[in-house]
Amino acid sequence: MKQQNLEPWAVSEPDPRYIRPGTIEDAEGYRVAEAWGSDCNKVAARIVACVNACKGVSTEELEELGTGAIGRACQTGKEIESIVRKGWEAKQEEEAKAATAKATQ
Repeated sequence: MKQQNLEPWAVSEPDPRYIRPGTIEDAEGYRVAEAWGSDCNKVAARIVACVNACKGVSTEELEELGTGAIGRACQTGKEIESIVRKGWEAKQEEEAKAATAKATQ
């Protein structure tokens, strides 16, 4: 079983014989996901853009930063991976300080 879907991802060209609109493939051509609905190609393109922009950033880092961190990074025009990593490191440092403070009480 395939363990990882390599970036960059892309929205597949629809082919009525076997590829429906909104299909997303990884760098090796494996189907990763399908978006559904009237705007499925737009939804698929957004998913692809997000995944490709987050290349090199772990899922754990993204989850710990929370909603909006990537959007803020995009708005500032800075490299997303650098911003996410710095934010994640800052959060880890805060948690370590809180744990130390709690332990010394």
